[in-house]
Amino acid sequence: MKTATLAIVALSGAILGGETTLHGTLTPPAQIRKVALLDRAQRQEMAPREVRVVETTGDFDATSGAFSFRNLKPDAPYDLFVELNDGTKIEGVDLRPRMDDSAPFSDDGRTMIEKHFYGMKQFCNENRILAIEANGKSAAVLVELCRTTEFHAGGDNVIWRIERWDYAEQFGTWQIESSNTVLRRFRLRGDEWARWRWYFAPAWGGLKARGEAYALKLPDLATAPGRYPVVKPPEGVGEAAAKGRKKHEEIPEKDAGW
Repeated sequence: MKTATLAIVALSGAILGGETTLHGTLTPPAQIRKVALLDRAQRQEMAPREVRVVETTGDFDATSGAFSFRNLKPDAPYDLFVELNDGTKIEGVDLRPRMDDSAPFSDDGRTMIEKHFYGMKQFCNENRILAIEANGKSAAVLVELCRTTEFHAGGDNVIWRIERWDYAEQFGTWQIESSNTVLRRFRLRGDEWARWRWYFAPAWGGLKARGEAYALKLPDLATAPGRYPVVKPPEGVGEAAAKGRKKHEEIPEKDAGW
């Protein structure tokens, strides 16, 4: 009777405290070298060449593809991170729009967002939209910002940033929200950066500890957004939006940060 009572108390504590284990399967597992969770809510750590995202390690079975992460924060979102045997990296990104809306995202809305993004005056000289997840009122946009031309650091350094930009529909037009979310920031040699294979998987973003197991699959890298394949701006968008300013008119690095 005492044992049963203790079990009930322990179970009640687990329920009140919230689920703290995130588990499931990831297939096919043969290509996978490393599996981790990214906690983007924690303060990022500045390092000489990157701003590091906090990683949580767990258990991974390379035969079955089963993974498990324990002692997580209840109800906190995590993004799955995977490194393949050939060095390719794939990480989850949460692209759920901030506002719910049953209306679909229109072609006009996409065009407005693209014209705004590609027409902006920015420190980075090679920028592209990688993915848009949206409804009729809210859009989450995954963007890549690259500085490949020389700046004060000199040499062959490149700055590479991955960010989430949020837009909202207001009175028939799409406006950018006041703050962007930085997902990745690196400063590294251009020849190293050119060899990177780094992809993003919206289906792996915003995962939470829960009793039910996740059933995840490696994305098709031929179509997944990321460093490769190259995603070019829609034809005419960049040129039309940039009309009236220099091709690579840039803001000073001291105003841009990295």
